[in-house]
Amino acid sequence: MGGTVSNFFSASCAPARGSKLCQLCRGDCSWSHNEPYYGYAGGFQCLKDGAGDVAFVKHLTVPDSEKQDYELLCKDDTRAPIDDYRTCHRARAPAHAVVSRKDAQLADLIWNSLNSVQDFQLFSSENYAPSKKLMFKDSTVRLVRLPASKDSFLYLGAEYMSIVRSLKKEPARSASSAIKWCAVGHAETTKCDMWSFNSEECVKKMMRKEADAMAVDGGQVYTAGKCGLVPAMVEQYSADFCSNPGGTASYFAVAVVKKSSGLTWDTLESHRSCHTGLGRTAGWNIPMGQIHKQTQDCDFTKFFSSGCAPGSDPSSPFCSQCAGSGNTVGDESKCSASAEEQYNGYAGALRCLVEDAGCFHKTHNCSRKQQWQWSSMG
Repeated sequence: MGGTVSNFFSASCAPARGSKLCQLCRGDCSWSHNEPYYGYAGGFQCLKDGAGDVAFVKHLTVPDSEKQDYELLCKDDTRAPIDDYRTCHRARAPAHAVVSRKDAQLADLIWNSLNSVQDFQLFSSENYAPSKKLMFKDSTVRLVRLPASKDSFLYLGAEYMSIVRSLKKEPARSASSAIKWCAVGHAETTKCDMWSFNSEECVKKMMRKEADAMAVDGGQVYTAGKCGLVPAMVEQYSADFCSNPGGTASYFAVAVVKKSSGLTWDTLESHRSCHTGLGRTAGWNIPMGQIHKQTQDCDFTKFFSSGCAPGSDPSSPFCSQCAGSGNTVGDESKCSASAEEQYNGYAGALRCLVEDAGCFHKTHNCSRKQQWQWSSMG
């Protein structure tokens, strides 16, 4: 990387141990405060002193009193005022982070220790002037704990990781007509070479470029979109619309109860419920959205006494009615959003209703031409 940069710029200062880009540096070119041009403030000082012609820093680096003397270089080869960084920037970079070994107990200890002192000038370097940004950046307001499931790749994001990989000269993906499809659960492995235990894991695989595509419902399309994924094609359920490429593929979300139950929408409260999965369109988002509109309460455990919504927290009442894989001991599949949970998906939610676990939210054509092989199971 150093050779490429040195060939592009006539001279640079990029402090780092062993760096070959030290011509413009004033100190020891180390990644420390021993180098005056180290860090964001140092990079800007390099530009301000006239040592360099461009500084690569973050949007908050240029002091307010000096913004009128500098401009940003935009991707479209134009320039813009410093305060226009939202529309003129090179990339959106992840915030600085605290890292540790992959140890849950250690992570808890670090979080509890730092969280307890956040209000005691943890982020201030005022007493150590002229040094700044000691341990944490002075502009930090609070530390925020990340979910345990968020690894380095998910935190940094696909765009940033792509940039880093290009700098490290990682081999480009070879051209191939094959794609890697990420399936959910063991039952889908006959169609796939790669599989995950749930949809969330599949999304992670796609973000890491370990998989290329997966099938999801509308609610999961929303979640995938938050992760930078886009819909490429849709399922069409009516042959009449297949000849019309501009037609909109859709289905009706319905609530099904046993004819003998006497239940209506207005009398559902305090009963049990069966859902295709947490966050899914027909099985969760639509009915729960309507219930929220009706009750103005996001705690749906107050509305339904219990139920099965695969993907919910295992301790939730919405896992209490789930069947799992059928194993009597150590069934880790219970309430999982995969085919290992017998009540997962459309057919699973209907099975939940048939086997008296609750009322059922599904698509209108779920029961059409289905072969209920599970009806003979014990």
